[in-house]
Amino acid sequence: YRVETPNAIVKDHVLYVFYCADGHRGGKAFTTRYQIGYAYLPLNGATIKESLLTQKKVLSRRSTEPLLPYVTDRASYMNNVQEPSILYDKDHFELYFVGLTLGRPDAPIGGVPDQRLTGIGVGRAILNDRLELESVTPEPVVNGPNIIEVRKIHDRYYMFAVAAGPGGG
Repeated sequence: YRVETPNAIVKDHVLYVFYCADGHRGGKAFTTRYQIGYAYLPLNGATIKESLLTQKKVLSRRSTEPLLPYVTDRASYMNNVQEPSILYDKDHFELYFVGLTLGRPDAPIGGVPDQRLTGIGVGRAILNDRLELESVTPEPVVNGPNIIEVRKIHDRYYMFAVAAGPGGG
């Protein structure tokens, strides 16, 4: 499967890498329709560099099922979910992501003549310590950005993003 835009965090000596990847539908690849998943690696006292480069350990996937799946039965900013940005706050993970609203939520993005992008926004999902989905914002928290990085410093959130739209960012 194809993976894009990994975003890493270490919590309790475990490296977590969140990513978006092509989805599947009806047993077939649903290319360019992204969903968010994650992989993990217990560090066991080693650094990330030691674990990956010296010990040549590999990350394990939690599941073949997505952590944050796309929506295909109605128009939603979650028709395609991508660009994860993860942080941990007190007792939960906060997963920020870019969501695309599509004119044809049941079809691939490429190769479908009447497919079109009708919206783009940033969503927020709350995951508990076991990385189980607790909630997702029903609407985007911010409209327009594409390719994001969210950080929290001294109780303030900061988002770095590339603007979507004609002419780039």
